[in-house]
Amino acid sequence: MCDPERRRFVAALALLLVGGMIGCGGQHGLVTVSGTATHDGKPVEDLLVVFKPENGRISSGKTDAQGRFTLLYTRDEEGVEKGKHQVYVQYAPSDMEMQIAIEQGKAKIPPEVSEVVAKYGNPDKSPLTFDIQQSQEIDLKLD
Repeated sequence: MCDPERRRFVAALALLLVGGMIGCGGQHGLVTVSGTATHDGKPVEDLLVVFKPENGRISSGKTDAQGRFTLLYTRDEEGVEKGKHQVYVQYAPSDMEMQIAIEQGKAKIPPEVSEVVAKYGNPDKSPLTFDIQQSQEIDLKLD
């Protein structure tokens, strides 16, 4: 039988090991991915850029007025899981009233964005794929 001191030592060691594994698991093996989305050489604003791995959790980021985006794994954590990703985009206007009007059929997606979403908006049919192995900048040419 083990003495109480040895049991406490083993329990403390087990907690340290489990705590260490949880700490490492929080990193998810992520790498930073950012870039610029363009259509016909012009930046595309208000796109939600989504990277969908073969297995795992999606990462996404919204384009600004210059078409720039940075992918987020969670609300507070930047990054993308390493591996092959299917990439698609959705229109995500910053103006909530515009979003509601589009959903109600009272407004339309701008034509240049509509063209992009028609070609790259379906997660299963978008021709965009990337194999992400390290942090990188991506030029997302949506032509």
